Amino acid sequence: MLEPAITPSTLAGGNKRPLPQHSSSSTTDSVPFAKRRQPLNSQQQQQQQQQQQKPAYTQADLLVMALEQNPPHHCLPRKELIRAAVDLDTRLNQDMGRPRAFRGKTPMNSASAVLSYNADGYFTRFKPNGSKSTYFRLSQTPDSFQRMVEHYQRWQANLFHNWLDQPQPNLEGQTEFDVFLARRRWQKDAVPPQSWQDLLHISNGQVSAARDLPAKSTLGFYFGVPMTLQDFCSRKQNLGDANRYCVSLDDTHVLDATDAQGRLFDSVIACPFHYVRRTKDTAACNVAFSRGNEENQVVCRTLREIPKGEELVCQRFEIKRC
Repeated sequence: MLEPAITPSTLAGGNKRPLPQHSSSSTTDSVPFAKRRQPLNSQQQQQQQQQQQKPAYTQADLLVMALEQNPPHHCLPRKELIRAAVDLDTRLNQDMGRPRAFRGKTPMNSASAVLSYNADGYFTRFKPNGSKSTYFRLSQTPDSFQRMVEHYQRWQANLFHNWLDQPQPNLEGQTEFDVFLARRRWQKDAVPPQSWQDLLHISNGQVSAARDLPAKSTLGFYFGVPMTLQDFCSRKQNLGDANRYCVSLDDTHVLDATDAQGRLFDSVIACPFHYVRRTKDTAACNVAFSRGNEENQVVCRTLREIPKGEELVCQRFEIKRC
């Protein structure tokens, strides 16, 4: 008597549905009930890539940019500001492919929370007389090009007027003859300059000392128009020479020394510090840029004594958040 053949149905139980049979065909044929994944089109792939990218700016940065686009007072009611920031985020995503900063399901609520918390102190809230709405303005108002020209000229004039207040050389521990030479050299170098041309010389795109410059002395100020780092990344990054001629103002702002096409402002105003060579080698630097005492002011100071004819070199500033 022949034994009954062993089949998948007998192993699984006589009353149960037979297991699917595998064949040498493709996987999709062997599992006909499986849901097949449709390939993504180019637009969907682009959207997926943008969602995975980290935004170049924060939600607070978008609120700042929205206020900066509303001169002259740079203020808006709360609801209008929130809507403007969310719309700006959408435009940057659609027009420039920037990853969205407001990624949640309720971007308006997220923007409102940023305003309420105000962790970075970017915004000042106020309520105008007779208004029921709360307004927000920038804690630091951006200056226009013309105002920065006026500031720059005033700073330069005050610097030359107070030139004799520069630090004098340390003469402790030196011989009488060395003291005589040092004082003689100081008296010669302490002649108040009438303009930056008395201190610096520009040739072939390089700036050098026109006379011996004492250590830890202020040579002048860097000319540029202040703008937020995020606004620079959105509008000026890799545009003409904008990257080359910008310097850091603080953690969130830069001084941009170029026009709307990324061209240097040298045809409008001459600033010798635009031509200071930048390097990653800190040991080679003889000058440094730092924040000044006034708003939107960047000062160029000597790190050591610079002999006449030596080129000015500073540490390179790189945009890291774009």
